[in-house]
Amino acid sequence: MSSVEDETLRGTLLGKLGELRKKAGDPGGAGDAFAEAAELSKSGKLWEEAEKAYVDASRFVEAANAVDQRAKLEADGDSTDPAKKAEFVARASELYERAGDQGGAIDKLLEASKLVPSSDAYATHLEELFRAAERLSDLASFLVERADKLTEKDKRSGVRFSAAAVQRELGDTDGARDTLLLILNDGEDARALEMLVDDASSRGDHQEHADLLKRLGAVTSDPAKKLELALREAGLYAEALDDPKVAIERYDAIVRELDPKSRVALHAIADLAEKIGEEATAAAALEKEVLLAEGDERVEIAQRLAQLYEGPLDDPKGAIRSLDIVLEADTGDLDATERLLKLCEREEQWERVAKLLAVLLEYEGDDKEASVMTRRLADIHDQKLGKGDDALGVLETLADQGDAPCREAYVELGDRLGWKGIVATKLIQWSEGTGGTRRNEAYRGAFDRFVEIGRDKDAAKAALELARGKAADREVGEKLEEISKGSKDLDALGVAHEILLKEHGGLARSAELVRQAEVMVEAGADPLDAIQHGEGALAGVPMADVEPLLARLAALAAAPGHVVDLYERQVGRCKLPADRLAALARATQVASAKGAHDRARSFFELALAGGVQEETLEKLEQAARDGDDQNGTPATSPTNLRRILAESLAAGGQGSRDGGRTRAA
Repeated sequence: MSSVEDETLRGTLLGKLGELRKKAGDPGGAGDAFAEAAELSKSGKLWEEAEKAYVDASRFVEAANAVDQRAKLEADGDSTDPAKKAEFVARASELYERAGDQGGAIDKLLEASKLVPSSDAYATHLEELFRAAERLSDLASFLVERADKLTEKDKRSGVRFSAAAVQRELGDTDGARDTLLLILNDGEDARALEMLVDDASSRGDHQEHADLLKRLGAVTSDPAKKLELALREAGLYAEALDDPKVAIERYDAIVRELDPKSRVALHAIADLAEKIGEEATAAAALEKEVLLAEGDERVEIAQRLAQLYEGPLDDPKGAIRSLDIVLEADTGDLDATERLLKLCEREEQWERVAKLLAVLLEYEGDDKEASVMTRRLADIHDQKLGKGDDALGVLETLADQGDAPCREAYVELGDRLGWKGIVATKLIQWSEGTGGTRRNEAYRGAFDRFVEIGRDKDAAKAALELARGKAADREVGEKLEEISKGSKDLDALGVAHEILLKEHGGLARSAELVRQAEVMVEAGADPLDAIQHGEGALAGVPMADVEPLLARLAALAAAPGHVVDLYERQVGRCKLPADRLAALARATQVASAKGAHDRARSFFELALAGGVQEETLEKLEQAARDGDDQNGTPATSPTNLRRILAESLAAGGQGSRDGGRTRAA
């Protein structure tokens, strides 16, 4: 062959040689002949035959070279189809791989992939080769470059995700981040954003972390996931970034746009707003949260709300609303009750003030404080609610138990409301078991009230008790007398008269007894008993003074003889002879006037029994004359006193000798 200089002829001969060797079972020799012939003739067909022969001879490197030469011929020819060339290059890569030349295989497959970047088959196999060769860095570079050449967005993004994964595998977080950011150049991608979020979090880049979370939330459709991302973003502003105002804005957006019932967001708003002094914002958030909470949490939120309203916000109505929630859960919360009481009082919600104060009163253990609270509660019922009767009921319990201030308040209020009878009854009830001044004061107060409202029977009983306690004065006596007279209660009247008589002495006492006798008759007493009562202090009273009193007593007598008896008894009361004479003279006049002429005679006889003195006769004659004039008795009448006196003188005072028994009624 070496002697043949013509390359065309020589190439033809070498091709035939290759065929002969192939038939002779020498694939290696055939391959060499075909390769040399192909080189001389630039024949793709001969390179194909060379490849086959080398493959049969298991000479894969030479086979790969044959394929490579064939690819070059394709590139130099009229055909410019990259895919066609890529097939040859990929075939060469396969042969290098069979030959155990990983480097050659990778280089050829890289070349094929560059020719057809869209080929997933080339890329996938190339990744396997890179990994088998532990060339991850080259794999990452390949994927990045391949992605840049891809025109289809989704595929480009997929390749970049793969590249980023390899970069992370290599520990190249910066490279992975850059690759993921390239994905976002084609538009927001949830998966890329999620990975970038994790990256920013691991690096502690809180601002970028927050920004990426916001972007991720914008492309997330699942409501629950969207809410989670928004909460994470807001949480970064609240804590790591320490920007409470922005955090509040983010949490507020969550409540408005994503979940109006997000307790996490509402609670965070309250915490942050309170931290920066925006108490109104905090309260607004807590108002929403308290509607969502239950049990102890609800109470805790309500307590917090109440403190805001009571403190910086100065909103009594809001505080009342919040404390109502607290007490709804625990009616025994005395602190909340006290606070609510003050607020309701400030707002003039008196019905509620009364109820709350009553609750506190139930738990109050200090007697003094309980008394103060009771009186305050009663005052609210009376002055603020216009419920005086309820106020009395409030005071009654402690008053009955002996609390002096409550008793005083009860009495004052009861009198003012017009319940004087009830007050009087209470005064008596409260005095049971006591004595002395306190008891007397109670009965006097009861007496005055019974009198004022016309409960005479009860007033009389009270007066009698005062009399027993020696505490009844003239006023009590006078009123008791009036009552007893009207009720015909002679026993009570007697007590009244005893009371009234204490203040009199001398002539005044005598006059008082006579007046009392007159009252007794008006009250239905037996006239004789009344007269006897009236005579009780007539002894020693001069005739000039006693006569009007006797006349008044005489007017009470039911029979003429009783009148005569009255004047006769007056004779016995006289100690001085002159008084006795005057009394007898007056008795004769009365007896004559009453038609008791025999008794008139006996009175003259008694007067004469002591001896007939000129002065005595003159007085008796004058008395007889006056009596006749008063009675209009003629001198010729047998009942004429002067005639009777004369007859008595003529008889020598016989009546005096029989002890005055010669009398007629």
